[in-house]
Amino acid sequence: MPALDPGRTAPVPVDLTERTVALPPAPRPGTVAPLSAITPGGPE
Repeated sequence: MPALDPGRTAPVPVDLTERTVALPPAPRPGTVAPLSAITPGGPE
């Protein structure tokens, strides 16, 4: 059963953790606005 394979479940949470670390230690709505402005070619 590949669905229960721990190898697939492990990298998933690890990826989320890496993305959270890359983001600033201030997950506030006010930080998201300036962040998009600083990022060239934002999500738009």
